[in-house]
Amino acid sequence: MSTPFRLKRSAVSGKRPGLSDLQKGELALNFNDGYLFAERDTGGVGIGTTITLLTPWTENFGATSIYYENSVGIGTTNPTVTLDINGDINVSGVSTFVGVSTFQDKVVFDSTNSIQIPVGDTSQRDPSPIAGQIRYNSELSSFEGYGPGNAWGSLGGVKDVDGDTYIKPEISAGSDEDILYFYNAGSNTATISSTTATFNVDLSVTGDISFTGDLIQNGSLFGIGIHSEGTVIVGSGTTIIDFVGSAISSITSSSGIATVFIERGEFTRTTTAFTATEGQTIFTIDYTPGYIDVYVNGVRLTASEYTATNGTTVILSTGTIAGDTVDITVYQDDGLYSGSKWTPGNGNDIYRLNGNVGIGTDTGTARLDIEGVLGLDTTVTEISTTSATTIDTLPTATYRSSRFQVQITQGTDYQSSDLMVIHDGSTSNLIEYGSIATNSYLATFSSTISGSNLLLQASMVSAGIATVKVVRYGITL
Repeated sequence: MSTPFRLKRSAVSGKRPGLSDLQKGELALNFNDGYLFAERDTGGVGIGTTITLLTPWTENFGATSIYYENSVGIGTTNPTVTLDINGDINVSGVSTFVGVSTFQDKVVFDSTNSIQIPVGDTSQRDPSPIAGQIRYNSELSSFEGYGPGNAWGSLGGVKDVDGDTYIKPEISAGSDEDILYFYNAGSNTATISSTTATFNVDLSVTGDISFTGDLIQNGSLFGIGIHSEGTVIVGSGTTIIDFVGSAISSITSSSGIATVFIERGEFTRTTTAFTATEGQTIFTIDYTPGYIDVYVNGVRLTASEYTATNGTTVILSTGTIAGDTVDITVYQDDGLYSGSKWTPGNGNDIYRLNGNVGIGTDTGTARLDIEGVLGLDTTVTEISTTSATTIDTLPTATYRSSRFQVQITQGTDYQSSDLMVIHDGSTSNLIEYGSIATNSYLATFSSTISGSNLLLQASMVSAGIATVKVVRYGITL
């Protein structure tokens, strides 16, 4: 006898029957949700032990689609994602994947075109590929396509946004060298590898360029090199600056800066004194011909009054008188410069010091300082008052006495005066030993000690604008 089917129903949304609500062969219908339920034998034998939803899908209004809210497994009883397929998928038409899609083995779109994502080593890849297939070569870390010549070839190419420039990374077989090719309108414009870079077009760089090695232009070294008599100091290239000669003492290079040390020209002066015998004409001394002065009793002889050509003896044209003093001054050139006796050097030479010039001294205290004894200075002062006005300042710690030559201009009247002054540190004495004027005299003079200076002052007879110029010859303490 057949078992009758009985139908139970409910209008409560979300209502699901329990085991006690259904008997074997009975169905339950929730006509509010549109779901049909039955009792299921989960063990394959015996009575049912769970309630199964027989219609898990929902049809949208208009019968245009249905949906299922849980996971679906095809070829698997344990789906882990919304659609879990174990096996091949054949797709005709356009397939759209949103988000992450995971495939095992491969996805075949039709009989002539496929995308193959291999898993594992080469033995697990498609043994019979067809034209149009794409695979990822995990050994070479690149995508490959199966095409002309029935062979796999590297794909890795990207065009820029305007479709003109083509970037093609290529991995050489049997090596680990990566090569990038750049194409424009089908022509190779640049090739970059791990060892070289070749550009067939202009290269424009915004920013710094750092490189190690030489800069090559048309096969030759490019740039400026610094040499010292042919020895490379820094750099090399088409332009070479080569320093030669004994004036170059050394050349150094540090942080891209080449420093050239140039020796200064230098003369030394040595004077040897002789006490002559009666009629003596020959005096023995070492010297360089052309660099010698001869004095007899302080009077410098002219070149016609002696002979000095062999470097060892000086011969006077006229014999001396017994007891005469013969001074022979020898100038020694260091070999760097030979045109002047008065280049910076030792002892009696010229120096330029902070605007001052020293002769025979390297600590000149005046505009012109001769051997630290005579100091020559000038001043210019404008005066428009009859009060005593300082027209020159003499440092008392440096100079003991001084001579002043003063010139005064006031309109079309002029005065020139010579003065002398001396001091003992606290008191000064002045004498005007000569004055001359075009008309009446324009000023009188006085001196006073103020602090560490001796002040020379002028008092004008009238208050018209006057210009006072002073030349001072000071003698040190």
